Amino acid sequence: MVNYWVKKREILKIGLIVFVASLLVMYIAMGKYSDILSRSNVSDGFIVDAGVFSFITSILFVLLFLILRKIKKKYLRVLIQLMVLNAMWLFCNYCLFKNYHSCWSTYTFDEELFYTVFYSILPMIIISILLILVINKLKLQNYEE
Repeated sequence: MVNYWVKKREILKIGLIVFVASLLVMYIAMGKYSDILSRSNVSDGFIVDAGVFSFITSILFVLLFLILRKIKKKYLRVLIQLMVLNAMWLFCNYCLFKNYHSCWSTYTFDEELFYTVFYSILPMIIISILLILVINKLKLQNYEE
């Protein structure tokens, strides 16, 4: 029974850490557009949209984390986690860029992708590596207890 609660606590910690990391990535990458009105929801601000994206990302990542737990090769598991997490963050940043900046301008799809990747690549790389290290450190500590 204790092991069950340890696993639940571990999953909640991972979800919370991913939520905060996602919010950080989105705010660092797209925060410069936070004072611009959204095309889809003018009553809520940038933080609300980024929070919703972060919440969805954290749920999806926790599900992915639980599914990938079965993979025994640690490096393969970490590589898949990094790729999926960065793809989710890039998609969220693209949606934020489209809602807050490019909808008021005449950007082509290629330009939207270029600017999204340009603004997102450095925060995504740094925070995703730190996030995976923290999550794996958390996992090791829980198994040692």
